[in-house]
Amino acid sequence: MEKEMKLRQGLNVVGVSHTTYWIHWIIIGSILNFLQVIVQMITGYAYQFMLFKNCEFSILFYIFLVFGQSMVFMAFVVSTMVSK
Repeated sequence: MEKEMKLRQGLNVVGVSHTTYWIHWIIIGSILNFLQVIVQMITGYAYQFMLFKNCEFSILFYIFLVFGQSMVFMAFVVSTMVSK
């Protein structure tokens, strides 16, 4: 956590705002979430789980993506409230 604080302070010194810092992490979290959902969908179809066989791809993809994004944002909320 100490390194993160130094990073944010260093970014402020060169003129980068806290908003830019958080937008960067939102983008990174969204990309990783998207990749995780793709891997989960491929694995589910490869092993022919009943859920994946009986439900449309778009519905499952949307549900997993929205759930993952909610977890990303929950992690951001927790990381701002926890000091250590």
